[in-house]
Amino acid sequence: MLGAGAVGGCLGGYLAYKGENVTFIARGKHLDAIRENGLRIIDSPFGDICIKDAKAMTCAEYQDKADVIFVCVKDYSLGDLYPFIERAAHENTFILPVLNGLDVGEHIAEHVHTGIVLGGAIYISAFIREPGVIANIAGNTGGLLMGELSGGCMHSAELENLAETIRNAGVKVEISDNIGQDIFRKFMCVSAISATNCFFNTPMGEIRHPGPQRALIACCIRELLNIADMKGYVYEEDQTADIMSRVDNMEYGATTSMQRDWAAGRECEIDAQIYEPVRIGEKMGLYMPAYRLVSEKLGFKG
Repeated sequence: MLGAGAVGGCLGGYLAYKGENVTFIARGKHLDAIRENGLRIIDSPFGDICIKDAKAMTCAEYQDKADVIFVCVKDYSLGDLYPFIERAAHENTFILPVLNGLDVGEHIAEHVHTGIVLGGAIYISAFIREPGVIANIAGNTGGLLMGELSGGCMHSAELENLAETIRNAGVKVEISDNIGQDIFRKFMCVSAISATNCFFNTPMGEIRHPGPQRALIACCIRELLNIADMKGYVYEEDQTADIMSRVDNMEYGATTSMQRDWAAGRECEIDAQIYEPVRIGEKMGLYMPAYRLVSEKLGFKG
C-alpha cells in the first residue's frame, strides 16, 4: 500500500486482517504509531480491529518487489514517487492507482516502465482519526472498480485473481471494460462537490436547497458532462440526478477532505480536482464558465 491514510489504511487493513501479506508505506507520526501500536480501523463492518503486526515502513526502507502496488497517495505527491514505484515493481506487478484525478494511470505509465499500470476508482468513506487510527465512516468496506487502461483483456485471468483476493477481504470489486469512463464518473461527483463547497466555504447540506450553491454544482456537472461527451463517454444514468441524490443523502455538516485541507491552508488536491477541468475543457474548445469562476476565486492563474 503506497500510502496508508484513509483509503490505503482501510483497503490494506482489511486485506491484512484477512491474512494477506501487506506492506504499508507511510511516514511521520502515522508511521510511528502503526509501528508502535499496529494499525487500527474503527467502525468497520468487522468491528474495531487492530493489525498489531502491520508491516509499515518508509519508501527508502522497502527493498522488496511487490506483486501489486496500490497507489493511495494524494495527487500532489505522485510525481515524487515514480522512482519508488519503478524500483518496487517487477515486470508483472499490477500498479493500481485509486486516487482522485484524471488520467492518473496514464501519467504513471509515462514515467514508470516496469509493471502493468491499471486504472482504478474506489468508493470508501474514511479519515485518519489520529495517527495509527482510521475511522471507516460509513461502516462498510466500500467498492473498487479497476480495469486495463486500454479497455482490453490482456490480463483478464490475473485481474480476476486479484479481484477475488480483494473480495475475500470484504470489498466489492468490479472489473471494468471502460475504466476511463468509470473513473470520470466518480471524478464528476468529487470535483463538482469540492468546487462548490470551496467556492462558498459551506458544508454539504447547503447544496440541498434551491439557491446559488445548487445552481453552481449543476453548472459544474454540466461542464464536466461536456468533457465526457468529447471523450466519447456514455452514461445510461442521469449523472446530474445521481450526483444530486448523493449530495442530498450526505450528512448536513459533511465536507470533503480537499475542502478541509484548503480551508486550513494545507497542501491539497485543488489542482487535480478543480483547475484541471478548466485546462482540459478549454483545450477541447469548451466554454467552462463555472469552473473558471471557481478556479480564479481560489487562485488559479492559468
